[in-house]
Amino acid sequence: MGGVWSFDVGDGVKLIVRTDESASSVMRVAPPSSFYDATGNNPRRALRPLLETIAGIIREGFGQRFREAGPGWSPLAASTVRQKQAAGLPKRGKNGQVLRRLYQVGNVGPYSILIATGALRDSYRQKSAAGHVERINAERGTVEVGSSLIYARRMDEGFTNLFPSRRSGKPGKKPSVLSKVYGKAAGGTPARPVLLTEAEFVRIQAEIGAFMDVALAAD
Repeated sequence: MGGVWSFDVGDGVKLIVRTDESASSVMRVAPPSSFYDATGNNPRRALRPLLETIAGIIREGFGQRFREAGPGWSPLAASTVRQKQAAGLPKRGKNGQVLRRLYQVGNVGPYSILIATGALRDSYRQKSAAGHVERINAERGTVEVGSSLIYARRMDEGFTNLFPSRRSGKPGKKPSVLSKVYGKAAGGTPARPVLLTEAEFVRIQAEIGAFMDVALAAD
């Protein structure tokens, strides 16, 4: 990830969305300073309920990306499908069917994209999941949601070699467990970004607009 987008909310206010440049894969939503000016004397801590709502929308949006395989996610390579089949992934229930929580529209069983154990998906969409990142700072007016799993950003941006050689610290050709599941050790995998779509931005804009209406009416 890594980028900045700006969306008009109305009343001269813009919603700024930034994606983190760190090793994690995190999306940050930050209304600009003009947003606070428009809310008059309302203390910034009053933003927390709004930011928590926005965080929930982001989590739902991320979950939807995994359910719908994108948009824009490339199909898995045949070699990756074979590796997942051999490993018995994704997990199946007693009835032999893929667990409902690991279901992906249009991609059955081992063909599901970025879903093997469900850990990556859960790290984006569940607050209690390992690797989930969710930081709300009402004073700064920011909310950050994403995944800090070691491979989250690599899956998001794509890679040519998942892990370096243990001895040299340089890219090596020996397959690791994750590279066997997610892509060829030396061939890599294409970028499959976990981003918000227009549908989520419309919902966020609506929440901010409603907050603005209440704040301006109280002045």
